[in-house]
Amino acid sequence: MQAAGDLTLDARGSLSPEQPMVGANARARVYLGYALELLVILAWTLVVARPLLNMDPTMMVGGREAAPSVQSHHLWTWVAECGWCATWNGSAQGGYPAFSEVYGSMLHPVVAITTLVWGVINGEKVALVIAFFVAGLAQWWLAYLLRLGWLARVWSACMVVTAGHLASRLDMGNFGLVLSMAFTSLVIPGVVLFFQSGTRRSAVFLAVLLALAALAGQGYLQFALLVTLPTALFMWPLSGLSVSALAQRLVVVVGLTLLLTAPFLLPALLFTPNVAKEQALSTQVGQSLRYVPLNLVLGDPKYLESDTLDKLPGAWIHAIYIGWIPVLLAIIGVVTERDARRQRIMWYLLATAFGAMWLASGGLLEFLARLSPFQAVDEFLGGFRFYPLMGGLAVPAILGLSAIGIDNLVRWSWPQLILRMPPPERTTLGTASLAWLLVVPLLLALLSARSLTENWMRLDPINPDIQQMVQALRTPDLQWVSPPFGELFWRETLVRAGLKLNNATMGWGLRDRPPPEPQIMGVRGTPPPDYRQVTIANGAAVAISGPGREYAAVTHPDQSRTVCTARGRAGNVDVTCNLDQPGILTVEENAFSGWRAILNGQPVSLREARWLSLELSSGAQTIEFRYRPWDVSLGLGLMVVGLALAAYLLWRGDPTPRVAVNEAAPS
Repeated sequence: MQAAGDLTLDARGSLSPEQPMVGANARARVYLGYALELLVILAWTLVVARPLLNMDPTMMVGGREAAPSVQSHHLWTWVAECGWCATWNGSAQGGYPAFSEVYGSMLHPVVAITTLVWGVINGEKVALVIAFFVAGLAQWWLAYLLRLGWLARVWSACMVVTAGHLASRLDMGNFGLVLSMAFTSLVIPGVVLFFQSGTRRSAVFLAVLLALAALAGQGYLQFALLVTLPTALFMWPLSGLSVSALAQRLVVVVGLTLLLTAPFLLPALLFTPNVAKEQALSTQVGQSLRYVPLNLVLGDPKYLESDTLDKLPGAWIHAIYIGWIPVLLAIIGVVTERDARRQRIMWYLLATAFGAMWLASGGLLEFLARLSPFQAVDEFLGGFRFYPLMGGLAVPAILGLSAIGIDNLVRWSWPQLILRMPPPERTTLGTASLAWLLVVPLLLALLSARSLTENWMRLDPINPDIQQMVQALRTPDLQWVSPPFGELFWRETLVRAGLKLNNATMGWGLRDRPPPEPQIMGVRGTPPPDYRQVTIANGAAVAISGPGREYAAVTHPDQSRTVCTARGRAGNVDVTCNLDQPGILTVEENAFSGWRAILNGQPVSLREARWLSLELSSGAQTIEFRYRPWDVSLGLGLMVVGLALAAYLLWRGDPTPRVAVNEAAPS
């Protein structure tokens, strides 16, 4: 059909590849159509995520891991309070470098902005809504690059927002899994764009998307993305790049990604030898590969919470439900697609989906572990304890194939329904293609997924009695404390109150560094022998230890001890001692590289010890401990270089014009 402004559209509402788009009015209508499509996706996202939009600060995302998954977001409250002190997380495990934590998503721009504006609790809610929309935007962009019509673009985007691989992670309340799933999904169309155009600008875009995915936390989806990326070489012929030109573009992608992620990557790599994780490859965590695809179509909550088909109970680890209709559409797309360029993208999507499901079964991890002769590699691979989570990356790939199937069905020669006046007039009132019947199964697919995922989109009230525990555990200065063992829901509130929790990390610990013994602890039942019960808070006994577990104390030559006073936040710790005789000060904060000490206004050297420690003379002593790591400063500097380089490459563009990727326009 012919549109105004000499814009030629085909039957699906896509720009004809033979016709260039000319005319400002026509271009404006095309982009207005895109904007309307994105508004529809946003509106659907708000419908799906509506329970998360309650901005009552006493309501928190539900799930057992909800509080631990966001406790590292307090990095930004520390930034607002004391600036550079935020580079040290002194709220857990004896303290550790804050920028090195893989479990948290604290360095992601979405987390930074939402936390600074709305705080940790409400910021998480806003960030989750953004993550769901980003997942939809990624799916829409993939369909756009495939040059599919508006129906395929909008439906596939709405479908991925509703699919089980996102919402199910909130059954456990794990924020980082949702954020990482959304931003790793965004990389898939970025890879397609890179190989379709082969330009330097597309290389910059891909590097930015990879950096955003890397900063989203957890590591499961990022590793799955890294393993499946080589399958993108199916699309190499689309770019028209020679081997050397492709290598140059990949250098740009890898180099920029490393620069942009340097504030996290550099501290994390340096800190990795100090981290210990449980190993899981030798245990039966994942299902056999022959069962994993069934999770795409089995959405019964009873099944997900059972050990049927050799899986661990729990929707959060296995659920990737989209339903039979999207799967059948994906099969139709694979069988019916005849366009050679689109087939190459299709093979990439198929390989990504298969690789993600193989990873979810644990088979690929075991294969890689057998190939490696290095124990460190085996430990790294075994650290992915819940590897079935990697199967989530299959969903956006399969829905991309489903979008192809929809588009191919729309292009078929459907019968026309003709409405005429009764005899004798026989005037034609209008015609309608029976292709519109496709809307029915598409809506059914959305509603089917929605009926399942709404079970996981919930907020739970923060127990109002939790303040009793806060007050019971509060110490006059900096002391390590412990909530009741295994009760994770306390953690965010206690960290927000400024308490130092002796063991509040998730999924990892410090190698050869057991957490400090708490001065005060909450227990269910009888306190340990060396603690005495002092109060009851929120149904739990709160007990305090005897002498010897103080945060800061000086040990004298005669083995007597003087307890000192400590104040501060995160990486700023100020200790005051009044000593009758000299001795060795020990501050129970892990002594990692980056700590400095100032004694009575003069820099001094720290002793080699597990805890912060230095020698003191008699008299009144004031010691300022400051954590100022060089790796964070260098990482931030490298990030600034990366941003400047990315801006320069975007501004400069390519030295020679390239053929632009054909746009898809809404009908």
